[in-house]
Amino acid sequence: MKTCNSTQISGGTNKCLIHLDRLSITFKHWSGSTFHDVRNPDYISREQIFNTITLLHDSSPGIGAFYHTFIVLYKGFVVGKLHTATKLKKHELQFDFSKQVFYSFSPGFWYEVYAAIKSELGLKYNNIHYLEVSIDVNKNLVEAFGHYYANCINNFLRLGDRYRMRKGTIVNVMCNG
Repeated sequence: MKTCNSTQISGGTNKCLIHLDRLSITFKHWSGSTFHDVRNPDYISREQIFNTITLLHDSSPGIGAFYHTFIVLYKGFVVGKLHTATKLKKHELQFDFSKQVFYSFSPGFWYEVYAAIKSELGLKYNNIHYLEVSIDVNKNLVEAFGHYYANCINNFLRLGDRYRMRKGTIVNVMCNG
């Protein structure tokens, strides 16, 4: 995502690296899609090839809201899993990137994979389902976090009276702060 050589925090210079660590996105399946979202496992091919994308059907049960899972290969590299056939009969698919995609080849490799899946399978982007961003820095973030955690334990840092909380409610940075 972003790389910087220094950050000015309270007068000191710190090296940092900010990048994606995990990403799960949803796509919309539509009538013009080249990929066919099939519910019945008897009609699913073991291997489906779409130019640079190859889908290998995983016969284990799909996750939560989806019946089927495919292992996705891009130019022969395993890049993630595609979950299909939603149990709610929505026309949605979920793609979970493998973690190593964000740490390989080049910083834009994950986007190259995303663009290939979208164009070759004929899917439309829908939403981000899950995202983790990693921040690597040579500053002691544990100490700074401890300070915020110790000082945000209650409702003392709110601004104005508009967002008043009920008596006994606790807000902290580990929960919902």
